[in-house]
Amino acid sequence: MNDKDPKISAAAATCVGLLALASAMGIGRFSLTPILPLMQQDAGLSLAVAGWMATANYLGYLLGALVCIALTPRPAFGIRWGLVGVGITTLSMGFADWPPLWLALRFLGGIASAFVLVGTSAWAMPILRHHGKEAWSGHVFSGVGIGIAFAGLFGLAAAVDAWSSRLTWIVLGLVACVLAIPLWRPLRLVSSATSQGRCMVPWI
Repeated sequence: MNDKDPKISAAAATCVGLLALASAMGIGRFSLTPILPLMQQDAGLSLAVAGWMATANYLGYLLGALVCIALTPRPAFGIRWGLVGVGITTLSMGFADWPPLWLALRFLGGIASAFVLVGTSAWAMPILRHHGKEAWSGHVFSGVGIGIAFAGLFGLAAAVDAWSSRLTWIVLGLVACVLAIPLWRPLRLVSSATSQGRCMVPWI
């Protein structure tokens, strides 16, 4: 390979992108929905507060996308620290018992999720294009649905097994943190021609 070639295969880039989006969207964005009944049961969560938590997450997601437009961070940087942010904010939900803190954590989780989505688009697509595998972009973005399905099924299993909402948040947070570890290194395995690119919001 010359120094303009990505040093990662299309298959590896697809797997990294899929898993990153599964964590960011399934856990960082949509995990509240399956955990909501558990929080209503053991944390006294009202529908009004739940609505504000969802809104905070959406606003964070919007802000994260706007920051990507304004600052255009490097894709690998956005993915890496976005994944860490998703893990930490989700894990912290299990130790928080103050509604304003819930709102803050969901807001920050939304920001982190946006960085991962935008970063993944900007990082994976050039690699797939280089290898002539543009059609594989669908596999990358299937991570969104896979992550949502995982979070939903996990929440269902937690409810059936009578887990507390705290434990459910903690386990999901640990899953997100652990998942960030094997994805960290592959994000470096791209030459300067690809990695020096900047995150741009994908219009899809």
